[in-house]
Amino acid sequence: MNAARAYHTAALLRDGKVLVAGGMGDRLLSLDSAELYDPATGTWTLTNPMNHAHRFPLAALLADGRVLVTSSGTNLSEIYNPANGTWSDLGEPANFPFRLETASLLPDGKVLFEGIIRPGTSAGVVYDPLARSWTPTSAIGTEFQGAVATLLRNGQVLVAGAISDGRAFS
Repeated sequence: MNAARAYHTAALLRDGKVLVAGGMGDRLLSLDSAELYDPATGTWTLTNPMNHAHRFPLAALLADGRVLVTSSGTNLSEIYNPANGTWSDLGEPANFPFRLETASLLPDGKVLFEGIIRPGTSAGVVYDPLARSWTPTSAIGTEFQGAVATLLRNGQVLVAGAISDGRAFS
């Protein structure tokens, strides 16, 4: 990489390259920076910076090949277009009332983001790229931390992590 970073996000692009964006890093790294990794050549290349700093971002590859990057705490979201390397503001704030943990592209092209609302409760929000709208989901009665999400073949999303007391949750 061009500079060390942590708490960043990554997305596999359709052409096989990997977009890595945001996070925290050494003094040479800005929170709005982004770069591409090309596994065919093993090289890293800086791409245009994001419009906003994203400290703990999540990325989701959209059905059309663009990448949605958002982060809790900022209520800012933007879309990366790999065809020309540009970022565009989404324009509609998500107003996440929680800390984001996972992002999953659903079969219908929408993106499910899940996270922690308050201690003991988790919830999500769905972004619809066609309608350019955010819709809250119902709360999950358990708080999960360090969660991962996987889209199952039946279209449901399995979220697994740890409850705040350390027990496993799914």
